[in-house]
Amino acid sequence: MVELLVSIAVIALIVTMINRLVGSISQAVTTNTKQLDAAAQARLVFDRLGMDLSARPRRTDLGVAFTKGGNNDSDSIAFYSTVTGYNLVGSGSNGTRDFSVVSYRIQNSAERVYQLERGASAPDYTAGTGPFQTPAQPPTLPVKANYDVLAPGVFRLAYRFLLTSGSLSNTLPNNDLNQASAVVVALAVLDDKSRLLLSNPGTQLQELAKAFPDGDETVTPASAWNAKLNQTGGFSISDIPKQATQCVRIYQRTFYVP
Repeated sequence: MVELLVSIAVIALIVTMINRLVGSISQAVTTNTKQLDAAAQARLVFDRLGMDLSARPRRTDLGVAFTKGGNNDSDSIAFYSTVTGYNLVGSGSNGTRDFSVVSYRIQNSAERVYQLERGASAPDYTAGTGPFQTPAQPPTLPVKANYDVLAPGVFRLAYRFLLTSGSLSNTLPNNDLNQASAVVVALAVLDDKSRLLLSNPGTQLQELAKAFPDGDETVTPASAWNAKLNQTGGFSISDIPKQATQCVRIYQRTFYVP
C-alpha cells in the first residue's frame, strides 16, 4: 500500500510538472506568434511603401500630400508613383493606369477599425488641374473605393523628413520631396489576436493611438513612442486590458528619397 501511494504521488508530481511545462511552452508560442504577426504586417507596409517610393518620378512639378494628424492622430502620406492604380471613379473609362497617386492612411470606420489602408488611383488630367504644375500642387487623394486594407493590425502611422540640410522636420520646403534626403516612417501595431481582447475596439484603439505622442519634430516618432512604452511603472491605459497594451509593437524604417 505504501509503495502504491508513493507511486501515485510521483505520477501526480510528474503530471503537474508536464502541465506546467506545456503551459509555459504554449504561452511562449502564443507570445512569439503575436510578435511574428505584428512584425510581418510592419514588414509588408514598409516593403510596399519602399516599392512605391522607388517608383516616384524625379520631378519638381509633382507635389506630395504628407499630412500630420492633430492631437496625436495618425499621419497620412500621398505622392505620385509610376505604379498601377485604379482609374478615377467617374473618369469615363475602366481598367488601370501605370501612373498613380499612392496614399497610405489609417482608416476608422464600421468596416475598418483603425487599420492601415493603401490607395492607388490615376490622377485627374483635366486642363489646369492635372498633376504637372508649377508650383507643385498636392495630389488629389484616391476615392474610398480605391483603398484596400494593407495591414489590419497597424493603428498608428507617423513620419518625419530628413532634409538635405541634415535636420529632421515635419514640413517640406515648397512641398517638394526632392528637398528631403529621406523619409522616416514609424508604425504602431497591435496584432490580430490581441485586438480580440478589446471590448470596444473603435473607442479603445482611438484611445490607444492617441496615447502615443507625435513628439518633437527633432526626434524620430519611434523614439517618442518607445519612451512611452518604457516609462516608469510600465505602459497602461485604464480601460484597455493590460494583456493588450503589453502587445503593442513599434517599428520604424528610413526610406531614402531616390
